[in-house]
Parts: sequence; C-alpha cells; structure tokens
Amino acid sequence: MITPTNYSITFVGAGRLATQLAIALQQANHEIKAIYSKTLRSAEELQHRLQDCKNIEVTDSLKEIPVTDVYIVAVADNALPEVLASWPEQAKGGVVLHTAGSQDIELLHTASEHYGVLYPMQTFSKDKLVDFRDVYIYIESNDVTSGKIAYDLASSISNNVNRLSSADRKHLHLGAVVACNFSNHLYELAFSYLSEHGINPECLLSLIDETSSKLHEISPHEGQTGPARRHDESVIQEHLSMLENHAELRAFYEMFTESIIRKFS
Repeated sequence: MITPTNYSITFVGAGRLATQLAIALQQANHEIKAIYSKTLRSAEELQHRLQDCKNIEVTDSLKEIPVTDVYIVAVADNALPEVLASWPEQAKGGVVLHTAGSQDIELLHTASEHYGVLYPMQTFSKDKLVDFRDVYIYIESNDVTSGKIAYDLASSISNNVNRLSSADRKHLHLGAVVACNFSNHLYELAFSYLSEHGINPECLLSLIDETSSKLHEISPHEGQTGPARRHDESVIQEHLSMLENHAELRAFYEMFTESIIRKFS
C-alpha cells in the first residue's frame, strides 16, 4: 500500500460494498464527505459507522450531493444505468468510479469527463469488517486523471491493485460468481440437509476451511477428493437413493458427480 494524495469522496450507494469501502478509505485518510442512498435510513446507518460522522452529509436525492473530488458509485449492477440517467450536473466535474464487476466502463461516459472502475473482488457483509490489504482490486480508467485517482484510492487500502479491461473484468466476475456465490449456495444446501437430520452443520466448517486452504498450495484439480473422484459407483448410487426426496440437492449431486467423473476419466 502507498500513501497517496487524500481525496474528498461522495458515496452513491450505502450497501455492503459501500459500507466496507467507505470505512477502509476513511481509515486511509480520505475524506468521506457525503453519502447518497435511495433509502435515507441506509445512508444514515453508514454515516454513523464512520468517524466524524456529523460532518458527513446524507441524502436520498441525487440532486443534493455536493461537489467532491471523487464519486464512487457502489450500487447493484442492474441499478447502475438508472442512477447514471439521473446524474446531477454539479457532480460532472469530479472523477466518477463504479464498482461493478459486470458493467462496462463506458456506462459512465455521460457522468463525467473523467471516469473509471474500482472493483474489489471480494464478498462483503455490512457487519464483518474486511481487511482490504490482501483484497485484489481491479481498476480501469478512460484517461490519465481518472487512472491516477483510481490507482491512488485502490493502492491506499490494498497491496494487490491491477489494471483490467471491461471485457476481461466480466470474465473475472463470472469466475468469481462460480467460485464464491455458487459454492456458498452449496454450503446452504448441505447445512440444510444436515439440520433436517438432526446433525449440527457447524461440523462442516473445519472441512470447508481445509478444502479452501489447500488452494494456496495445490490446484483444485490436484485437491479433488470424494466418491466421484474415486469412481466409487456404489457410494454414488447410495447417495442418490438417500436424496430421493431432495430433488434440488439430488440434481446438483448428479451434475457435479458427472462433471468430476469426466475430469478424471
């Protein structure tokens, strides 16, 4: 991490990513000057999580956001076009950065002369603080001015800052969805299945931790275990029989089993 110029920032959005990013950037000595959210209560909740909160403006009207160096648009990917369609005139002089993994940089071309992307590839919750030092942050910019500011902001909180085009960032985002969102959904299905049978699903945590930690040393292919990897047809058929009344989980089981068998055939 480096200590760059400190910037004044308006956050457009007050959700999980905005909350974690605002806290981290303030701790890096940037000034969070204002927070906009469609729901004023959400903006106020983020305001009260920040230091010197009384000096941070909150609003549920885009027209009221102040003039700042940077505008970080941290809203849901599908909400980004709607926000930009109502972008206020006074905010067109700053650098506008969106944080979306799946959205093109050129969505911002009407918002400012200087625009870019600051995409932290991480999963966020409002209450669990994230240490950004090891988070990979991917930036993109339309010119030197926005590129410098995007890099300064990212490198003030992370040791892993990389430049990536919109096209490549979309591939990265897809990979992240598969690795994170899909695996988390499988955790939910497994936890629910064990709970239905009176087994505390927390027993899976050490197994999950060991499985993910192995990725720091070996590839997922090398680390694959289980009945599909061993081509153990008797166990597979028994599992499928046990899932007779769990159609969704059985469908996942069959799909992943077939995929693993193909990989190791």
